[in-house]
Amino acid sequence: AQVVGLLLILGAMVQVVSNLSSDRALFYAAFVPYSFVLTVLCVSAVSEVYPAENWRIVAATVFTVAFLIGCYIKAFNTRNEHLLSAIAGRIRLRQERASAEQAHHAKAQFLAVMSHELRTPMNAMIGSAELLRRTSLSLEQRQQLETLLDGGEMLLALLNDILDMSNIEAGKLQVEAIPTDLGGLLEGLAR
Repeated sequence: AQVVGLLLILGAMVQVVSNLSSDRALFYAAFVPYSFVLTVLCVSAVSEVYPAENWRIVAATVFTVAFLIGCYIKAFNTRNEHLLSAIAGRIRLRQERASAEQAHHAKAQFLAVMSHELRTPMNAMIGSAELLRRTSLSLEQRQQLETLLDGGEMLLALLNDILDMSNIEAGKLQVEAIPTDLGGLLEGLAR
């Protein structure tokens, strides 16, 4: 009866080690009581059947202790593997986040620089067209100049929108209300 009890407890311990070694609290709750019971039963069973001077008592006790130590080592190694895997995952996520933030910053900086660099020649073209408007032009030349000015102002508005997007992403956008001539805007789009 004691041998069957020992085998049942041994089987239960193997199952506990294989299933619960990754969860420390459950492992200790299930494994530690079994290990003490197994050690006590093993020593008492062997000492009742065999005299104390028999080598089998020593061998059974050594086997039990060695088995328990092996189970503990397996459980701790499994737990360490899980911890190392979790740490490696966190490190990888931090590196990926830093890389994404760096790429985002580079993109925002590129947009800001490019919109400023494109706005300077665009303002020069619009300014030159405004000066040309003050001269005497034929009706056809004046219409072509108005088309040129409208297109330049649309491009300038687009560049300003790009700059606004980079400011939004950087958290630096200042919203302001400005009057808009909707009729003039629609007339310019129709040309």
